[in-house]
Amino acid sequence: LTLVFTWSMVLVIVQLPAAPFYELGSEFNAVLWDSASVVAASIIVLAVSQHLDVLLFSSIRQITGTRMKWARNIGSTMLSQLVDTALFIGLAFTVLPLVVGGETTPLSVIPELIMAQYLLKMLVAVSETPLFYAGTAVAEHYDIGTRDWHTEVSE
Repeated sequence: LTLVFTWSMVLVIVQLPAAPFYELGSEFNAVLWDSASVVAASIIVLAVSQHLDVLLFSSIRQITGTRMKWARNIGSTMLSQLVDTALFIGLAFTVLPLVVGGETTPLSVIPELIMAQYLLKMLVAVSETPLFYAGTAVAEHYDIGTRDWHTEVSE
């Protein structure tokens, strides 16, 4: 919702006249409008990759049960973030600039952008696995996520 609001604000702001004393109004609008493709790509990719991650996480959990939490955490992230990264870079820097206007990134650098961003995301995923284990241990200890809160509240 925040991204949709941000994109809406960009669309409105670039249509407003600059203050009479502000001499860089056209430059401001150009920079702001160039971000429209990045924000739009973020909105689209968020919907796709989050659903994919949840689907993969659940599928891996059905196979592993309560064992191998690292496989759920890293496994779902590996594929969903690959899709997220490739789709975002492709949309934000090649496809959407053609639609909304703006400069496209040369296709020759797109694979490098995808690889660098994906490797960074994998580094974060691996390093956050101990936090995932700690968080699930706390949730299991306090029986969070397994209770039927609606039934308990209404009884």
